[in-house]
Amino acid sequence: MTNEERKKFSDTLLKELLERLKASTGFRRQLEGFSTLPPARVADRLVKQFENLLSAQLRDLLISLVEQDIRSEKEIAAAMKAQEERRVLEETKAREAREQKAAAQAKKEEEARKREEEARKREEEARKREEEARRPAREKDTAGETAPSKKPAGKTEQGKVPVAPGGADGFRSGESSGIMEHFGTREAFPTSPIDFSITDEDWLYLYGYCYAPETSGKGHPTRKLDVRAFDRKNDIFLLDYGDIRFFVSKLTASDYIADKGGRPTLDPQKSVWFKYDHEKIINHLRTAEVLVPVNPWSIFRGLGEVTRTIEDRYVDLLRTLIDAHDATEWEVEVFGYDDHIIKLPAITQAGKVRTTERESRHPASKVRDVKFVERLIFREKTIAQEIHSNLLFFAQRGKLDHMIRLDSAFMNDWKSIMVCRYTVQKDKRRKFCEAISSINETYPGYDLMVRVINPSAFIRLTDG
Repeated sequence: MTNEERKKFSDTLLKELLERLKASTGFRRQLEGFSTLPPARVADRLVKQFENLLSAQLRDLLISLVEQDIRSEKEIAAAMKAQEERRVLEETKAREAREQKAAAQAKKEEEARKREEEARKREEEARKREEEARRPAREKDTAGETAPSKKPAGKTEQGKVPVAPGGADGFRSGESSGIMEHFGTREAFPTSPIDFSITDEDWLYLYGYCYAPETSGKGHPTRKLDVRAFDRKNDIFLLDYGDIRFFVSKLTASDYIADKGGRPTLDPQKSVWFKYDHEKIINHLRTAEVLVPVNPWSIFRGLGEVTRTIEDRYVDLLRTLIDAHDATEWEVEVFGYDDHIIKLPAITQAGKVRTTERESRHPASKVRDVKFVERLIFREKTIAQEIHSNLLFFAQRGKLDHMIRLDSAFMNDWKSIMVCRYTVQKDKRRKFCEAISSINETYPGYDLMVRVINPSAFIRLTDG
């Protein structure tokens, strides 16, 4: 690049920078802090600080960050292009397979039609020969009676075996099977007998519900799953009511603070990991059931309150269950907890966070090494890209709404690193849900929270 080209580029970059600064509300707010000082002096100091910012070391860092952004965007584009090519190839193969199957079926039907036609002709010829053989006898019959024609046993006049009423399988073809038209009858998870008691004073936590295969529930607990509740103390058990099966666990009220009404409630510290555990259980249940999740922290006092709620909302619950079965659009959001991930050896190498002490009248504060933060953000972005590429394999298509940037800030709470809307056909839904549930197995220790949303496959039971 010539000196003239460098100068032209720097002019363009300066104009772009000025436009961004003018549009930045945060930068304007920062400038308000200098309102008591002469603007010219402040501007001189800011320019000098900008020059220091572009010193050799920091300039290399900026160049590295920009190149990482560009490289990551190209990787995402390449991955999406490869996924689209793979999808097109799979659709082409599937279409060719359908065409071959249709051609084979048509050929089979044509051969069956020819065999039936030949059999019909042979039967017709046999009938004619039999008719001709009887003709002399009919001519001698003075009473004018005709001899009855013989037919093959068990056949109609067209030579077909009679079909039992209601169809070949013995069921009435017009009979409706209700909700069974949408769901199967098998048990999805292994269960065992309940070995604990439930009283009217117990607090119960509801996760969601699915179809009850036996459809004979009376609102009483039936079996328990080999799955721990979000509190990792109690077991999840099944509560069947009519065609609906709820996944429920007991709540140890003494572990939580009580609100003014005496209901257990979460404090901020427990609320952080409650969200993670709740979504993890929901995603696990989705791997085997068409599940309708209810709003988090749906708690009830005793079985009576639960069954009354189900009775009042029974029609809505069934309607939402059907909608969940038919849903194909799913929004997946992946969250990372920065304060947890940055402590992993993969980020810190030594597993420690460097702190610096500032000499001031304010208390000393912990300052994280900028290299660790950069490594954290880069790792989160890489994981988000890998998750997106993996989920696309089971989806018909995906629309990426958000992907974490390398200039993202460090947060002391759950931070969204990816949001994408996927279209998933029903035959791929189980594999899609299994891929979501296995994310934390793929990235052990990171404890990523994955939230799956579809407005038509969700219902709110409480105001919490």
